[in-house]
Amino acid sequence: MAPPAKVYLQYIPVAATAVFTALVYYFIDYILWCTVTGCVLYAAVVYFFKSDAPSQIDPTGKAILITGCDAGLGNELATRAHKLGFTVFAGCLNDNTEGPRALQATFEERMHVLKMDVTKDGEVTEALKYVQDRCRSTGLWAVVNNAGIDGGGPVELCSMKFYKDVCEVNLFGAIRVSKAFLPLVRQAKGRVINVSSERGRLARGGNSTYCISKYGLEAFSDALRHEMRRFGVQVSLIEPGHFGGATAILLEHNIEMFRKRLFDGFNSASDDVRNAYPQEVAEQAVKDKYISVKHSPKSCDIVLDVMERQLIEVKVSPRYLIGGTNSIVDLRVVYIFLKSFLPDQVMDYLLEKIPV
Repeated sequence: MAPPAKVYLQYIPVAATAVFTALVYYFIDYILWCTVTGCVLYAAVVYFFKSDAPSQIDPTGKAILITGCDAGLGNELATRAHKLGFTVFAGCLNDNTEGPRALQATFEERMHVLKMDVTKDGEVTEALKYVQDRCRSTGLWAVVNNAGIDGGGPVELCSMKFYKDVCEVNLFGAIRVSKAFLPLVRQAKGRVINVSSERGRLARGGNSTYCISKYGLEAFSDALRHEMRRFGVQVSLIEPGHFGGATAILLEHNIEMFRKRLFDGFNSASDDVRNAYPQEVAEQAVKDKYISVKHSPKSCDIVLDVMERQLIEVKVSPRYLIGGTNSIVDLRVVYIFLKSFLPDQVMDYLLEKIPV
């Protein structure tokens, strides 16, 4: 006959399983009832406090500035905004390429293509003078900080210049443009729209250069939103998932630019770092960019639809998270949701076992 202590020990796994199952059940039950209660309360508030005021503004006579209009989201948004009736100032890194030329040729009225490298104070100042001359009496309804470049690669292979280059466009470029044009936006009681990313809310290995720039943009937007409330100016973020294949950010020449920046870091790294990260690691990081294009939606219309809403709706949300994948579900968005209540150790395990 087994000693009493050993008999009790046999039941510990069973008891632990029962407790765990009960906790999971009550957790799911709690989430379900919270969701139902929240939906009921939201419906009641909307029903009893609905307003007869218009939910959208009339774009006629209103002007907006969009950066990064050379191609991709910026170029397509400029086209859509013009068709809605806005006067559009389309900032471009190079105003003599196919995208900017097409904008100017297609829309002769209310379309102004500006050469504006967001990393250069002089070009931003020149663009500001141009816009001021045409919007002095009305102000500027919206600034859309869309210009951006991609990043990636292991931390030890990314040079400090790589980090600075990405942040100079994605973060400091947005800050530079916002600071320059905010007086005109305050005058119109308009809005600032910053194009962030799901990587501004979910950092993972191999993406530090890009994630840092977008986490910074999220913080800047939150702070600016609080400061601008008393002026009647709204600040809104858009956080697209994986739409790289449908935008300009993963065009071949941009991936090759990423390759150059990454290998500049590899070639200047110490022997110890290159032994830890052989050349194949850097090559794989570049290949992953090409592979990721295949997993991206072919269209970014869903992102553009939200950006349209940010321009024309009277009240906009502080942030819009948009899943992007050609699969059934965008795991990035799922992970962002889970990150709110799962321990970091669990999130690290998930990202290691099921990377995105």
